[in-house]
Amino acid sequence: MLVQSPHPELPWVTEPGAAGSPVAAAPHGLFPSAAASVASFRKYQEVAVSILDKSDYTVISGNPYIKKSGWRKISCFYNISFEIKDHSIEFDDSHNVNRAEFLVRASMQSGRFSDGWGSCDRREKRFNKPNHDIPSTAETRAKNKACQQIIQLGSSQGK
Repeated sequence: MLVQSPHPELPWVTEPGAAGSPVAAAPHGLFPSAAASVASFRKYQEVAVSILDKSDYTVISGNPYIKKSGWRKISCFYNISFEIKDHSIEFDDSHNVNRAEFLVRASMQSGRFSDGWGSCDRREKRFNKPNHDIPSTAETRAKNKACQQIIQLGSSQGK
């Protein structure tokens, strides 16, 4: 004898088109309408920036940009993991770091991933500890770019 259990009622799961559902059913009932898809995606982006506070932004040329702290909050919120896929560090004759490049993969549990590339050069600014700061800055830029791309959030998402 085979007994099947009914599916549990989950309060956060609704059928497309149901009252309170963020996605309305398409005329054919198989896919959400374009307008509903756009609305869902905008809500997804709003949620990402809603966890940030003023200290997670910096202003460059009058435009707000998400800082490292903001990208790390977003990556934690969406359970994004990072993997360094490749890196290159160039040294001068005295074994001091001149330049660094990193390729970092951001991955979500769903299998979605995005690769971000970042670099940093000694000539960009005066670094206090260039042998540490140059590779660290390149890695941070690569992680930020990979996170930005996987979430599909512009680098300057103003408040």
